[in-house]
Amino acid sequence: MNREALEKTVSGLIRSMPPSDISVFHLLEAARDNVSPAGVAEIIASDPNLCADLLYLANSPCWRVAGATEPIDTIEDALEAVGVDPLVMLVGPSYVRHAIKPKIVESKLWHEYEQHSRDISAVCRKLSEILGMSEHDQHKYCAAGLTHDIGRAVIMLAGEPSAASLVGTSPDKLDEIVKSEEEIYGMNHCHIGEKLFKKWRVSKIMSEGILRHHSPMVDDDFCLPGAIIFVSHFVTMSDFTGEIIAKMLPTNLLDALHLKPKDIDDARKELASGR
Repeated sequence: MNREALEKTVSGLIRSMPPSDISVFHLLEAARDNVSPAGVAEIIASDPNLCADLLYLANSPCWRVAGATEPIDTIEDALEAVGVDPLVMLVGPSYVRHAIKPKIVESKLWHEYEQHSRDISAVCRKLSEILGMSEHDQHKYCAAGLTHDIGRAVIMLAGEPSAASLVGTSPDKLDEIVKSEEEIYGMNHCHIGEKLFKKWRVSKIMSEGILRHHSPMVDDDFCLPGAIIFVSHFVTMSDFTGEIIAKMLPTNLLDALHLKPKDIDDARKELASGR
């Protein structure tokens, strides 16, 4: 598939991406039992595909509040805009439609993608807390981390059997995978995700974080959302200590984030406690 053809099919593919069986079951169960919005938000926070669906709906003309100028980019705000019942009515039939077809979500690669997204989300939330961000911004980074690899899902949906796993990938291999994607498609999963979120009018934090999560520093150009997601990848990839991970990361990147090895260790502990 060449670049032009891929660009034309990105939106269609992403809309066909099903949430996981467990997420849909819990979402339907929560609606039936009138679970609180906080409880529903917790379900959505476990599934990158369900989160992406909700953000898409919340930022679409059908659901945006008249006169609103700011994008909706947290799960909580998006859920308030859309509502639980409309979300269930839209996700339920979509899931049933996929359930009667050969499922793309049974592969090991797909499950790795979902778990990796959840792990990155948890670490992004902790790092934004460590950096002293407001609770609302912490929620933004939670959603940004959860959906950062949405471009990888598009590649898998495109039926590319050579799509490589990013889970547990060493730093020197990350660039190789991205370059391989560029050779095949003319763009990598970072570009695909950014194009998608721009099309959906999701905020700059989300689209920049997706585009720059492999390249947070280009010369003197520093991207904070991309840097937080980038560091989160290293936190989730191994059992290395904060000291070791800090040595693996560019010094200027850690300086720009004002992160210390202890901060990385705190993020690792947070991840371990939530798994």
